[in-house]
Amino acid sequence: MFLRSLSLSKKLFAALLLPVALIIGFLGLRIADAVETRDAAQEQLAEENRFQAVSTLVNAVNVEDRAYFAITMEAFDIPTARADVDAALDAVLDPELGVDTPTLQRIVDLHAELLAAREVIGDGGTSVATRAQIELIEGVDPLSPGSVIFALGVPSRVATEIAEAYTVDASALAGAEEAALVTSFQLVQELRADYNSESSFIIGATSLPPEAVTPLIVQGISQGVAGTDSTLTSLRTLATPETSAAVEAILSSDTYGLYSEDRAGAQTAQAGVAIPGISLVELASNAEYIDGELTAVGEGLIATLEAAAEGDVEAAERQLLESIVLGALVLLIMGAVLVGLYLSIRNPLRKLTTRSTEIAEVELPEVVRTMRTGDGVAPEITELSSPTTDEVGELTDAFNGMYRTAIELAAEQAASRRVVADMFVNLGRRNQKLLNRMLKGLTVLEREEQDPDKLEALYKVDHLATRMRRNAE
Repeated sequence: MFLRSLSLSKKLFAALLLPVALIIGFLGLRIADAVETRDAAQEQLAEENRFQAVSTLVNAVNVEDRAYFAITMEAFDIPTARADVDAALDAVLDPELGVDTPTLQRIVDLHAELLAAREVIGDGGTSVATRAQIELIEGVDPLSPGSVIFALGVPSRVATEIAEAYTVDASALAGAEEAALVTSFQLVQELRADYNSESSFIIGATSLPPEAVTPLIVQGISQGVAGTDSTLTSLRTLATPETSAAVEAILSSDTYGLYSEDRAGAQTAQAGVAIPGISLVELASNAEYIDGELTAVGEGLIATLEAAAEGDVEAAERQLLESIVLGALVLLIMGAVLVGLYLSIRNPLRKLTTRSTEIAEVELPEVVRTMRTGDGVAPEITELSSPTTDEVGELTDAFNGMYRTAIELAAEQAASRRVVADMFVNLGRRNQKLLNRMLKGLTVLEREEQDPDKLEALYKVDHLATRMRRNAE
């Protein structure tokens, strides 16, 4: 009963409400999934940006570390190296980067240690090496924070601890491939830091006089080499095949072969004996080559990670845009279908209603009036045309049939009325003729009748006959 009182548009809307709701729900889920995917991709890109910023800081500290040991060869600019570290730190501390507070605090503390070491080291130069040699000869504890030797070891340790302070959020990575690239980059960075620390220590030890080559120096060379080899073993095991192949290409180069010879010679060092056969310039140059090649490998991994993250963001945003466009298109099509259905039903019905009202109020009464005053023949009628063959078309055909039936019935009634009228006319004329003959006969009787009473009776009959003649007329 309730549905019967609704308009056609509301009935159509109610009929399409469920499928439209299902479509909207499906599109909503698709858009929500696209938004979630986009957010995840953006978070991955942000995580990789944080990782890259921290890695840039680690690289800068490594460069500063090498500057202190290569100053006598004028290979590095210490003020520039320190400025690069401070700039890299500012980038990491940028709130928009989003590094968590505990990690930032740890990095700030490590940088404070680096600043303290800079105060001890000064601007570098030959005086640094001289002061370190004097401390070794005098037996100064190299683990004393105020010693030059301790200060020279701070940058390498700070670089390693900064790298360890930042832990990549694995949940922000899109998949195993990205996680493997991050692991490979961390191993390359660790290997690079080990080679830098190792080469810097060997350079420093090689420049020492025999009396300054203590058992601690010999032990430091062995530990440095062992640490580098351990990291290299881990890289070969855990890094991606492409990264391992790139590192092996460096290790198989002629330059690394020369460095390896100096490395092996340093491992033969003995306490109280100067380390022979090593050219500091060549050693520093070869170490710089290894550092540059490993840096290139790391930058390639970062570039791959960044490209993958940006590709994921673009794909997610494209999926979101496609979902929104698809949703809008589907809703537009559904709306067009709804309007089309409504118009396809409403227009014929409205036309039928208008036409039927015109027929009922104007045409049909005029046809009936014409037939009553005319010959009673049904005139030609203009039926409604139906452009469709659906239920509305059937309704139009039914109305046309009803219209024809009404016209035929009106014609039959008009004809019947005319027959009855003609019958009464004929009957009246016959009565008129009979009454005329009767009046003539009464006139003859009245002229011949002498009896007053009978004559009066004849006059009454004559009067009644006259009245009947008038009725017949």
